[in-house]
Amino acid sequence: MKNFSFWLLISAIVFFSCEGNDSDSEPDTVADINGSVLLFTEGSAAAANSGGMKVTVDGTNPSLSVVTDGLGKFTIRDVPFGTYTLVYEKDGYGTFKRGAVQHKAGGTFLTDIPSFGQLSTTRVTEFRINPSGTSLQVTATTDPGGNSGNRRYLRFFFSTQSTVSSSNYLAFSPTFISQENPFGKFFTANEIAALGLTPGTIVFVRAYGDSFFGNSYVDPVSGKTVFPNLNASSVPAVQVTIP
Repeated sequence: MKNFSFWLLISAIVFFSCEGNDSDSEPDTVADINGSVLLFTEGSAAAANSGGMKVTVDGTNPSLSVVTDGLGKFTIRDVPFGTYTLVYEKDGYGTFKRGAVQHKAGGTFLTDIPSFGQLSTTRVTEFRINPSGTSLQVTATTDPGGNSGNRRYLRFFFSTQSTVSSSNYLAFSPTFISQENPFGKFFTANEIAALGLTPGTIVFVRAYGDSFFGNSYVDPVSGKTVFPNLNASSVPAVQVTIP
């Protein structure tokens, strides 16, 4: 009887020991994603606070998302390991997507802090473009008009199609700062060549108001650059032949 009790005790110890080892050896499959954002006006001035921006892990079910605090910080808890696209959204700001976020054991801390600007209030009310020697001269009138105390921002899109737009383009310019109204700019031969436009080509050009921080990103699906902060209110495209 004593031997039976002894072996019963040993069996119980081994059983619970194995149970504990199995539990301890289970690998983690989730961890937190930490990051932060900086929010600005449509110019270069910092917003009153960087809170209230929703950050979502795209593709999770149920959806995992949080809202940034007043300092722009966020923590999305217990995210399964994988490669994700993060979606940043807030009223008054264009939606931004951050692709190829590799989330692994130990958690993810995003050290690159994105700066997001508000949607542009700059409307293009008149736009002209003409050859000038080997250059292209553009003139754009905006509302509000740009001046030294109220800078405005413009971006131009080029295509061989008359339906050129911010989503249907062959090439796009950098953002230009307007401190006068109308805004004037010469695209030199080198700048035209850098856009991939060749002499003799008939192109259509369209102008949009933009923000200092345009929130542009490369769409992880289409591979095209997206411009969330443009003001959609603009005038029709203008046709010109590349000199």
